[in-house]
This record gives sequence, structure tokens and C-alpha cells, in this order.
Amino acid sequence: MFSLSGSRVVFATTVLPDERANGGEICSQEFIDVLRDIGADVRVVGYERVGRGPLQSDPSVYSAGPWFIEMAEAGWRRILWLARAFITHAPFTQTKFKGTAYVRALRNALRDGADILIIDHAHIGWIAGLPDLPTRKLFIAHNLEHSLYNSIAQHGSIAKRAIYGRVARLLETKEAALGVECKAIVTLSNADRDGFARLGVPTDKITVIDLPGQAFDLSKPAPPKSYDIGLIGSWQWEVNRQGIRWFLAEVLPHLPNDLSVAIAGSGSETLLTTDPRLLKLGRVPDAGQFMRACRALAVPTVVGSGIQLKTIEGISVGVPMVVTRLALRGINDAPLHVRTAQTSVEFAKALTEAMTSSPTDADPHWASRRRERFRETLLSVFEKIGDAT
Repeated sequence: MFSLSGSRVVFATTVLPDERANGGEICSQEFIDVLRDIGADVRVVGYERVGRGPLQSDPSVYSAGPWFIEMAEAGWRRILWLARAFITHAPFTQTKFKGTAYVRALRNALRDGADILIIDHAHIGWIAGLPDLPTRKLFIAHNLEHSLYNSIAQHGSIAKRAIYGRVARLLETKEAALGVECKAIVTLSNADRDGFARLGVPTDKITVIDLPGQAFDLSKPAPPKSYDIGLIGSWQWEVNRQGIRWFLAEVLPHLPNDLSVAIAGSGSETLLTTDPRLLKLGRVPDAGQFMRACRALAVPTVVGSGIQLKTIEGISVGVPMVVTRLALRGINDAPLHVRTAQTSVEFAKALTEAMTSSPTDADPHWASRRRERFRETLLSVFEKIGDAT
């Protein structure tokens, strides 16, 4: 019987996730932390975000060097990535992470052998084509990427529709190939599981896992309620940006003029709006305390797949929430302090009511139960692929 404890696991991802700068990095670090807690020897491979502080000396981390992770910050490199993607007939979401420095870092991590290779994100799926990799491979699908980029294409300009539509078509082929190459796939929602099944991936290869989100220290005294409504996310990511655009254009006009709306997270300071009700905070030092400082939280997701960490983490702090149905994807046991609304008028009305409600319906054990399910499910996945030949 295969045992994960003591096994050598190489975790290949896009960006080293220890800073937890966005939902994707939080998700990746959740997997790494649980694997290490179980006793696995986890070696992490990824780029460093340009501008991050110096890496701590850690022999289990294999850096591919500094890289521009967000397209919004890449400047002229975006043109280079797009050109290379067209020449090589590859999705630019993979091309931007493909390079000799990454291959070198991966080879160094694999030098003493590995029992399992984890491919974290479809964006790094190109490594599956490299020679001499471990036969046991696990693919963690943060999203059903081709479906996600199809959604983005439907809401963009003519140029964006062409670019993102092409990416979606190419990613569909890449994701299907990962389903063949890897012993197992982990998805974060039932919808993504069904999407991979439609690509021809055998259902017994696919496991849906309940991502727990960050564990906030709720024993800290709650801060005073400084904001009426709070939103938090990585607003440089186009999917999130479409949600905040909808909120600002369609929901905000229906809200009272005498309230405050705080938007936290990277990219919030770049939002083009001058409404006096808005506070654009940028990254906040403690996401949990920020959410607890709000009378109500909003998650205005309009496109996307996978799961919304901001929804999970908002639920865990017990603050009244209003979310779109899409923001609840993959969450089937939301407590009663979470309200869903679909139209802009419904969303604004629900937020206004939530601001004055008491979070008596919050479930204090919701997050801990989800964390335990995450651990148990992950163990079962590794038992399955560990014994595979």
C-alpha cells in the first residue's frame, strides 16, 4: 500500500505561492501545507513574482527566477508571448510560463527522483511533454480553463474575442491531453468535473475536492465596523475585473448614497471610478480582519469556473454576504448568512438588508469541517494514484 508520508512530491506551479498574493496562490499553498502536514517531502517549483522580497533560504523551493505573472504588468512582453504563441500554435497562457529557466528548476527538483509530480494549473501543463518525468502525475485544475476563456471572450472587444477564443480552443485540446497523461485530476467544483468528463477524461480519474481557504484567527478581537460593504479579490485578473465592473456599473447606482464601499486587493487602486462612496484600499495586511470590519460582503462574480476562495473565506468569518449564483459554484452547504442575488437590483437590495442583519445564522464549524474533508479527500486521491502503475 502506497504511503504519502515520506514520499517525494514535486509540486510544479506557475508562481511560488508562499506570499498568497491571490486566490490561485492561496489554493496552491493549501495543497502544499496539507501534503507537508501529512508527512510528504514536497519540493516546490515556480517563478518568483517580480518585485517580491528575497526568498527565505529553503532547500525545498526551486525558483525559476523572477517573472511577470500578471498580464497587466508585463508590458511589451505580452506582445512577445502572443507572437510566440501564434508561431508555436500554443495558448499564450502556457507560452508565458514556458522557458529554459523553468525546465532547469524542475530538473533540479527531480534530480534525486520523485514519487509523484503534481502539475498545478493548466498554465504549466506544457511540462507534461518533457521526457523522463515520474509516471505518477496528478493534475490540479484550478479552473476548467478552456470554458473560462470562452466566457471571457464573450464579454470582450472584437480583439479580445479573437485572442481569448483562440486560447479557449487550444486549451481544450491541452486539458484533454492532461487527462490522458495524468493518473488523476483534482477539480474544485462538480461543474469542472463534468467539463473534464465531456473532454473524454474517465470519471474514475476525476476527484472533486472541497478547498478550505485560509484559516483565519477568529480568536482575535473583531475590529470595529469601519465599512458598510466590502469586496476583496485580485482585481488584476480579468475574470474578477469583469465582476467588479458589473458591480460598479450596475449595482452601485442602486445602493444608498450615504454608505461606504471598501474594495481591497491588488488592482483595486487602479479601478477607474470616482464615486465618493468607494474606498480603494489595495492589498490589505490581514484579509480576515478586513472582512470582519465590514457590515456586509459582496462577491459579484459574473464569469468563471473552479471555485471562489473569496466566497469560502467570507463564509468562514461569519459576516453577512451577498453573492451571485456563480460565486457559490462548488459550495453546496452555504450557511444561512449567505444570500444569493442575480440581477443588479436584487443584489443591491440584498446588500442593503444584509448590512443591518445580525450574523446569527453563521456556522462557526463550517470552515473546520471543510478543512477536514479537504485533507481526507486529498489522502484518498494519493492512495489511488500511488498504487497505480
